[in-house]
Amino acid sequence: MTSRASRWYALSGSAIALLIFPVGMLVTGLVMIGYMSPIYSGLQYLDYDCAYQYLFNGAGLMKGYNPSHTDHPGTPVHILTGLISILSWSIARLAGLTSLAFPVSIATNPEEYLRVIMTTFLVMNCMAVYCLGAAIARATGFAVAGIACQTGYFLFGALFPRVFHAAPEAILCLSATALMCVLTPVLFADRDCSDRRAGAAGFFIALGIASKVNFFPLVLLTLLLRRPRAIFIAISASALYAFLLLLPIISQLKRVFGWLFAIATHEGRHGDGAAGFIDWAVIPERAGLIASAEPLLVVAAVAVTAVMLLSRSGERLKAAVIAATLGTMILLVLKHYAIHYLMPAVAIAPPVIVWAVSRFARRQLPYVVAAMVASIIAVVSIQNMSSAFANERALRRENEKAVNEVIARYQNPVVIGAYRSGYKPWAVLFGLAWSDLKFARLFPQTTAADSLTYDGGLKKLWRAHSGPVEWNYLDQFEKAGRTVLIIQSRDSKIEPQTARTETVLDQGFGDTVERIVVTPSR
Repeated sequence: MTSRASRWYALSGSAIALLIFPVGMLVTGLVMIGYMSPIYSGLQYLDYDCAYQYLFNGAGLMKGYNPSHTDHPGTPVHILTGLISILSWSIARLAGLTSLAFPVSIATNPEEYLRVIMTTFLVMNCMAVYCLGAAIARATGFAVAGIACQTGYFLFGALFPRVFHAAPEAILCLSATALMCVLTPVLFADRDCSDRRAGAAGFFIALGIASKVNFFPLVLLTLLLRRPRAIFIAISASALYAFLLLLPIISQLKRVFGWLFAIATHEGRHGDGAAGFIDWAVIPERAGLIASAEPLLVVAAVAVTAVMLLSRSGERLKAAVIAATLGTMILLVLKHYAIHYLMPAVAIAPPVIVWAVSRFARRQLPYVVAAMVASIIAVVSIQNMSSAFANERALRRENEKAVNEVIARYQNPVVIGAYRSGYKPWAVLFGLAWSDLKFARLFPQTTAADSLTYDGGLKKLWRAHSGPVEWNYLDQFEKAGRTVLIIQSRDSKIEPQTARTETVLDQGFGDTVERIVVTPSR
């Protein structure tokens, strides 16, 4: 066999080997999407908040209405969900599968569109994982090093379904993985960074920050580029791309920054609580929860520490940059706690661990061992998660069937949804309530008199785009002979002192249905 032929054979063999885990990730993800759907009755908080918000704001953006849901701020997710949705609708329209107008089709078939969106997000992330593995294989000279990195993406634990859920975390994972792919030659092989590569790094940083601001600490990774010119290009490009990605909400940026400032200056969640940066008393507990939920971060921390203590000075500087990035990210989560906020840190953990191993390994064996151990843990983790999802979905289906049977007993009832209840009309109304008012008014349910929700915080009824209403608002329905029902999750129920209710359905799991006893005022 000639030298060229042998090289081609080795490269093609490596390319095929590097496809194994991304393809496995694709298959696993598709199975998980099957369990996660329908999203309006989501599992483990993977529900319509915020999937329906992004679905309807994205659809509105395609019709020329700017997003009203800007908390993250999330514009890349709005753009992507909108583009995927309108492309799907166009194909369905051309194929004769639907005669509905685009907005009506979204409201009628939200779950079908979300499946397409989630599948697309999954494919995008699988491609990024493949490219990262291939980049590491080239930089280290060992295909198994790239494979070892790829196995790490199966060790995300509770964050694994968020790699493809219709929410910012999917794009955060994509941005972080792609960023590490761009940085691999610099990080692993000490190669100089070209201007083009620096610009690409800036783009993925901007994509992440515009999707969700907790990506911001990854800006520190530009210091790995070493050359001032490359660092300047990366940071300048990230600022430019971020500005372009935020254009759909340019008029709302003042409100967005005000919201972020409130979060930064208060100890509670979402800008609530006492003034201050962080409640230091809760740090030990939250640190333990993070280590328990995402042990991959613990391994990454140990690996980076080993490089800082035992490697040469140049590698120590890189390790310090990575440590500062991970440390800043974790500090932000310790302040404003939720496990899914860790996605950017968890997404860069696999390549960071493999990089740390590569500082000491000169042969393939350490990568082989790492890949085998990670694979065994991944199989057990994914199997347990799939089993839990399958069981929970079976209960959800049983509960949803019972809820629908209860509603069917009444003639034209008024059905009120409450937060986290798995009721499709309420999920659609929830998405529309967070959309542009002019876009939302295209749908009759937005302005219908009986389109109501229950706000557990205010302990009042709420009409989308109108605000809270008093309980005597229900008098009109009682006088018209319409029964008033409320569907609630088990986590939040109307308190007896708020309104008088009678339980109609309580299976001991899932949602409950109660009849609100209305006594019209005379």
